[in-house]
Amino acid sequence: MSASSSASAVRLTIAIVLAAAASTAWADAKYRGRFYWGPDVQVFEPCTELKAYWIVGDEKTLKPLIARSEQLSEKRGKVHLPVYVELMGKLDTKSERQGPAEDYDGVLHVRKVLRASASVPKRCHE
Repeated sequence: MSASSSASAVRLTIAIVLAAAASTAWADAKYRGRFYWGPDVQVFEPCTELKAYWIVGDEKTLKPLIARSEQLSEKRGKVHLPVYVELMGKLDTKSERQGPAEDYDGVLHVRKVLRASASVPKRCHE
C-alpha cells in the first residue's frame, strides 16, 4: 500500500468514526421530568438533574403539553405549575442559543410526547 492510499484509508476511517459519533450524539432519547409553560416560558427540568432546558418542537407535538399545563393553571388558578412529562427527543447543549433559550442549560428538541400528567411523582419533585 502506498503512502497516499494509506493516508486516504486513515482519512476514511476518521470520517466514519466521526459520522458514527455524530449520529449517536443526535439519537432520540427518553426524558422524564417537569414541564413549565406560560407567557415566554416553555421549560423542561429533568427528574434526575438540576438543569433546565428550553423546549422546542412543532405545534402538533407540543400541543398536549401546553393543553395539560393550561388545564392545570385554570383548575388551580396559578400559572407556571409543573406538569410531569415523559418525552422522546434530542438534547442540544452545544449550539448557540438566542432569545429566551439563552438563559437555559440547553434546548430539548421534542419529537414525541409519551406522557403528560398533572400528578408529578414523588421521585420527581422539585
